[in-house]
Formats: sequence, structure tokens, C-alpha cells
Amino acid sequence: MCIAFFAAACWGTVVVLNKKVLEYVRPLPVNFLVLTTCTVCLVAVAVPLSLLDLWPLGFTITWRAAAWIAGGSAITWLVAFNAFYYALRSGRAGVVGPITGTDPLFTALFAVLIVGAALGGLTVAGLVIATCGVVLISRWMGSEPEPHAPVLEGTPDAPPLRESAATVVTLSLVTAAGWGFGPVMIQMAEEAAGGASTTMILMGEALGVALLTPFMLRRRTSLFTRTLEPHERRRVLWLIIAAGALNALFAVLFYVLIEQIGAVLTAVVVATSPLFTIAGSALFLDERFSRRLILGAVVTFAGVLLAVVDGAV
Repeated sequence: MCIAFFAAACWGTVVVLNKKVLEYVRPLPVNFLVLTTCTVCLVAVAVPLSLLDLWPLGFTITWRAAAWIAGGSAITWLVAFNAFYYALRSGRAGVVGPITGTDPLFTALFAVLIVGAALGGLTVAGLVIATCGVVLISRWMGSEPEPHAPVLEGTPDAPPLRESAATVVTLSLVTAAGWGFGPVMIQMAEEAAGGASTTMILMGEALGVALLTPFMLRRRTSLFTRTLEPHERRRVLWLIIAAGALNALFAVLFYVLIEQIGAVLTAVVVATSPLFTIAGSALFLDERFSRRLILGAVVTFAGVLLAVVDGAV
């Protein structure tokens, strides 16, 4: 169980690191650079694990499984993660984390629509509770200063704070929906190939890099939000490496944990990652939250946890 909570802490830390990177680098390049770093790290870790039989995943893949992985990768990297980085640039990490953490609820919904799975009573209750939490966060964000919202900077006729909050919440929900769609595609791929494989993991990441490359080549803006000093460039480099490496570690641990303690218990523990994000944003990003925003995050988290636990009863 310690490893499971460590995995949750890894993802919570990745969100905090990404928030720091976004102070210097624009969202699309952050998505591309962190994903590329993650892919390189996964090749360095997952391939030896499979070749040396140190974990149960091999290199099995079929054309049908590859098609499911490709579909999930397109939604995950072109839609979900781009929305995530734009939301994270404008909003607090400690707020974006809990809302994007509702992705298990979207997984349940997509499983009903695509796989034909049943929607349990606790899942429905969790959906309602988490929705209430998101509504509370959206409402209360609008009445508090948003320290990193670019739309509020520089012009006296900038949109009101509530519009900025609505944008952050909407992008966060798009992220959660995209992240929730991915596991359903992975499940379909696993059924088509007879199980998970290292090839699936690497293919999903590598396709993301390939899909983002044309957008990187056609961009007309600088990588950076401003001219950086040499020491700032070095800081950005290390932040990106750290974020990509932790992302890769989380991916490996996620598959290992599913094998060791089961998918349900793994999902329950990983669902606690927003708590680590909130703690990290307070400690390292100097973010401060009112009691109302904390309550909204707790309500959202409670709904997600209730829905995830539904699979165990």
C-alpha cells in the first residue's frame, strides 16, 4: 500500500511541477516536452523490465488493439492534456487537481456508453456529489482573486473573475473527460490483445509525441512566456526532466499495482492524488485557499472516492 500512495504522490507532484514550468513555458510546448521526456524514460525503464521478465507485461499487440490505443492517445494528448495545461496556467494547481481528478467518473460513464457496463448506485451518487463539488468550486472561485489568470492581467476592461473561473473549470472538466476516456480505450485494447503489454504503454506515449509534433513545428509563438535568464532556462530544463520522469514512474507503478493489488484498490488510492497536489501547491507554490474552496475540493474528492469504491462492493 505504501507503493500505491507513493504513486499517488508522484502524480500529485507532477501537477505542481507542471504549474512551475508554465510560469516560463507556454502550454503546448510544455505538453510536448514533458511527454517526450516521459516517453524516453518509459523506454529506458519498461523495455528492460519486459526483456528481463521483471514484470508481467510483454510486447504483445494486435492491429485492433493498436487502433484502440491510437484513438485513446489522440483524445488524451491532443485534447485532454492540452486542456489540462491551459487550465493549470490560468488556475490554481490545488483547484485544477481536484476537478481533473473526477476522471474516474467519466471513465464509468464512457464504460456504460462504449463497453455496455452497468452504472452502480454508488457511482450515480458519486457523480451527483462530485458535480456538486465542482459547482461549489466554480462558484467560489469567481469571488476570489485568481493569481495566475492571464486574462486578468494588464487591461482595465479584462473579463470578470467569474468568467476566468468558468474557463478554468470548463478546461479542467474537458481534461477529466479526456482522461476518463483513455482507460476505456485501454480496456478495449487489452481485450483485443489478450492483456496489457509494454508495447501498448510505449505506443500510447509515442503516438502522443507524433501527434503533437506538427503543432509544435507550425507554432508562431516562442516556447517561453518571456525572455529567460540562463539560470531560469536551467531551472526549466530540470523541472521538465523531473515532471517527465515522475510521469513515467507513475505509469510504471500504475501497471505494477494493478497486477499486485487489483484495479479497484489501485484506483481508490490513486484517486487521492489531488490531496497531494493541494498540499504541494500550498507548500511550494504559495497558493492559499479559503475554507469554502477547500470544502468544494473535499466534496468533489468524496464523490470520486464513492464512485471508485463502487467497483469493490
